Amino acid sequence: MRLRELFEAPATAVMAFGRMNPPTIGHAKQVDAIKSQPGDPFIFLSQSQKPKTDPLSFQDKLRYAKFFFPNVTIGNPEVKTIIQALQKVESLGYQELIYVAGSDRVQAFEELLNKYNGKDFTFKSIKVVSAGERDPDADGAEGMSASKMRQAAVDNDLESFKQGVPQQEVADEMFAAVRKGMGVEDTVPAESIQEAENPAVAKKITPLKMTNPPKAPDATIPRTRDGYTTNDGITYKQDKYDENLMHVSNGGGTYTFDGARIIKWTTPRFKGVRQIHNFVQSTIKVDANIKINTENGPVMLSTDAVYDLEGNLKDAGSLGTSSGGFGISVGADKMKMDYVISDNLSIHISGSAKGPAADKASLKQIKDINNFMPKSEKDGFKQLIALANKARKLGAKVTFKSPANQGAIPFNQGIQMLKKASG
Repeated sequence: MRLRELFEAPATAVMAFGRMNPPTIGHAKQVDAIKSQPGDPFIFLSQSQKPKTDPLSFQDKLRYAKFFFPNVTIGNPEVKTIIQALQKVESLGYQELIYVAGSDRVQAFEELLNKYNGKDFTFKSIKVVSAGERDPDADGAEGMSASKMRQAAVDNDLESFKQGVPQQEVADEMFAAVRKGMGVEDTVPAESIQEAENPAVAKKITPLKMTNPPKAPDATIPRTRDGYTTNDGITYKQDKYDENLMHVSNGGGTYTFDGARIIKWTTPRFKGVRQIHNFVQSTIKVDANIKINTENGPVMLSTDAVYDLEGNLKDAGSLGTSSGGFGISVGADKMKMDYVISDNLSIHISGSAKGPAADKASLKQIKDINNFMPKSEKDGFKQLIALANKARKLGAKVTFKSPANQGAIPFNQGIQMLKKASG
């Protein structure tokens, strides 16, 4: 006899098992059906991995499912089959089972579950209920099927793909992930990234919606900087510097509480992008560090633009790009360039209209440096020499280093090393 049976009435688990590759509006309806039943909600994901039918990895599916369905317990990687999922639910002490399936599969699941009940698992009662119509073309159905979404990805038809995504905030990112898994991801020529002007920061974004955040930490939650995780997977961690603040993490992101009040919400990071909602300052910071695979290797793009809570741009921040040892970050009032030329020499240029006197430059000077900035490392050492002299003349900070030992190199010596390298 389990301890749960001694102290509680018979517990009911409500669950479904499926591929969710990718998750769709139909899956969202299935989750709604699960949550409408009397019992504790569970979703278990299969771990099949085939480019044509299962392009998303298990970890990607798990990440999406936790984002779309934050109030449902999502199965862990140890569970690989429907039998193992049912055994996992039974091991947690549940004695009654409600299984949610598509309307066309209710009878099949009734026969399957009752066939193995008492053999591979044992429940006092098993009930199979309908999640509604599965065929997206049928009357009353919504969105698209996962198979049609995968075909839309192959056809590079983003607008059709979006019709099936439960939350549009991650539609573009999930579209790219499915295309990559199916082997049809876009390849961007390196030159088109390195030689193009910096793309404009979006003037307006769609703020992600915070749905069903975790409860505020109370007296039952230990306050520790090492972190405390509850049985349902929610982690509570005291702030490193302010003992009054608690950071609470679940599948929907990280929530910072000041007492019972949420003052900040950091969303999960999808393909390098996350939103940081600061409710004290009434801002949303878009923290992006995106990797783009090109024919000549990976290129990283980054930005730190700030918006108001309605998604209107307040501060474009800086936009950066890096490839290999070459990186540029440019903003309206600041700039930074780092270029590792060899083990013996690297050049670092920085300037800010708001920075310390050592590297302070006017807005006009920053603009002049940005306009003078080489668009790629292919521009050659002679342009680097001209840039170093121009930036220093305008008041920016220019330093040379030896990457091998991080030792500083005098400016004139660095210029001479560039001249020697240029031939």
